[in-house]
Amino acid sequence: MKSNHFPVSYIANCFTIKRMFIGRRSLSWWQLIFVMIFLMLVMMNPVALNAKSLPFMNLADVTPTLIKDLEDNPGNLKAIQQLEIKDNQLVTNQVGVTAPQVGVELSDQEQEKLGTGLLFNQKQLILKDDNGLSFTLVYPDDIILSELTDTKQLIEQLNTIWNQQTTSYRILATVSLIGLLLVVSTLILILGSSFFIWLTRKNQFSTIRTFKESLNIVVNALFIPTVVAVLSGFILYDLTLMLTIQALGLAVVVMLIFIKTKFNDGMAKTGKMISGQP
Repeated sequence: MKSNHFPVSYIANCFTIKRMFIGRRSLSWWQLIFVMIFLMLVMMNPVALNAKSLPFMNLADVTPTLIKDLEDNPGNLKAIQQLEIKDNQLVTNQVGVTAPQVGVELSDQEQEKLGTGLLFNQKQLILKDDNGLSFTLVYPDDIILSELTDTKQLIEQLNTIWNQQTTSYRILATVSLIGLLLVVSTLILILGSSFFIWLTRKNQFSTIRTFKESLNIVVNALFIPTVVAVLSGFILYDLTLMLTIQALGLAVVVMLIFIKTKFNDGMAKTGKMISGQP
């Protein structure tokens, strides 16, 4: 019979309980690493698919001091109403700090002195908060500053512009953070499970000898739970639910492997226990 080559051999070993155990020596170290990376990337698919539907964020949660100062100082709105944006550029003869939190065409040194505020430069607007965060935005085409009627409308306009122009960065940050979480949780799950299976080598009936064999069993057992977790993520995106399904699924499959094989080659192949001692 013709033997299958990797990765077909790996997939073939993932669909029956006994083959998950018997095929525990089928993968080399680089293949094991490749499979672990593959499983992590598969788990990232629902994350990437849902990253575009980021919720609308409130600037009050990101730049709280700036928003509070704008609300508390009506003079900021009056100064902003005197400015004009045309062809995505600032058109004004004013220069300097025109209100407590409004700076127009300030030098770098003057911008540093203004800890919190809106910095209107010729081609960009900078939102600066004393928490250390600052955001550089491009002037939109349809903004007419003189038509802003109150501070609430100003803040709503800033919220809209900020959310529109930072979407790509927020998607990248979200995917990166969740990706890091998935990598860490998957590694803990795989290595932790492998370690406990490896400890069974001390049992006289266990034919598992090396940590690599235990690791191979776990990556074999993890394939189906990962697929189920990903499918659940496509249907109802919930990262916690996905990780729970993956972890519980692995526990169930490993338990079934033990019930069917007792971690013993003889039980797996012929149904009769053989001594696990070398």
